[in-house]
Amino acid sequence: MTGIIKKLKSFFIYGVPTTTASSSSLSQTSVVNTLKSLSGFLKVNSDPNDQWRIISELSDGAFGKIYKAEHVTSKKLAALKQVDLINDEDNITDYCVEVKALCDINHINVIKLYEAFYFNSKIWMFLEYCKVGSLDTIMQELERPMNEKQIRSVARQLCLALTYLHETCFIIHRDVKAANVLVTDEACIKLGDFGVSALCSAADSRRNSFIGSPYWMAPELIECEVSREHSYDCKVDVWSLGILMIELAQLDPPFNKMNPSRVTLKIIKSPPPILDKPGDWSDDFNSFVACCLQKDPHIRYRSSQLLQVSK
Repeated sequence: MTGIIKKLKSFFIYGVPTTTASSSSLSQTSVVNTLKSLSGFLKVNSDPNDQWRIISELSDGAFGKIYKAEHVTSKKLAALKQVDLINDEDNITDYCVEVKALCDINHINVIKLYEAFYFNSKIWMFLEYCKVGSLDTIMQELERPMNEKQIRSVARQLCLALTYLHETCFIIHRDVKAANVLVTDEACIKLGDFGVSALCSAADSRRNSFIGSPYWMAPELIECEVSREHSYDCKVDVWSLGILMIELAQLDPPFNKMNPSRVTLKIIKSPPPILDKPGDWSDDFNSFVACCLQKDPHIRYRSSQLLQVSK
């Protein structure tokens, strides 16, 4: 447990995991106290069960469990993302990035973080509850894709979210896909899951980590797997948005029949994907997808530019 707390402490002080001689000489209690004073958005060793009541389990995935929870006093509902760090110590940085990113975000089209705790060797994130669920789940349950009017509404709201993230928060999401787009019972679109996001220092900051979901990856991000001399900026999210548009129109992203380990090469070598039946969709929608899926990121639109063609 001491090792976990040291990693947490180093992240919230410096932004990345760091090992220092002074930290090893600190007792666990002093490390926790230091962390409490430095990370006001993460409540350390405060029992979340005193404030929240778990109602039911919503899902159980590779990266933790999701529960439906209720605040004891206000009765506000939340989605509790609970991650056991004892068995997942190597990914502490990713979870810390998610907490830190969400704490700095305040936008109607991005999921809200109500509270975050570190308790019993787990990170507890109480997030805005979206009753309707994710877009991929909705399509699976309906057994059909979305129509153009619905997709255009999703596109517009996600462009607003991405513009805010890129230009105000300096965050690259890096995992825009239907599974990470949630819907409230008022039909409001919310971008969620910031577990692989990048916290940048400026809107034009570049990264070179190979990370994300293969079918939605931009070509320039995939190139970083081969050489760290390659880099990318926030426009990788715009490519993913274009792939998401095809996913919503056709139930699946392009190349979905291929093995994930091969699809990345296909994305680099092939022309940009288009809709299977372009004639079934308006010229405006086809144009929007094409603006997102320019292989050359210098030509590809920014999310703020897409707002002009997503009305």
